[in-house]
Amino acid sequence: MGGPNNTYAEYFVGQSFLKMLTTEGVPIGNVTFEPGCRNNRHIHQAEKGGGQILLCTNGRGWYQEWGKCFEIQLADPQQADLIS
Repeated sequence: MGGPNNTYAEYFVGQSFLKMLTTEGVPIGNVTFEPGCRNNRHIHQAEKGGGQILLCTNGRGWYQEWGKCFEIQLADPQQADLIS
């Protein structure tokens, strides 16, 4: 599960946990949220190719896609959607 995500705690309401899977090339981290944990709205920008890929492996969460005005969608592991 990883250790307490203290480095990015300012972006969360509640406790999250971070386990970096790799920091080489494209960094990949596994973030786990305790029940009720909320992530403050933020953006991941990149010069090209996108800024973040989300893979929902358990539970449910809400996200908003760039260019879709306040359209909030549900990430559900049963749908196996790749959000990038």
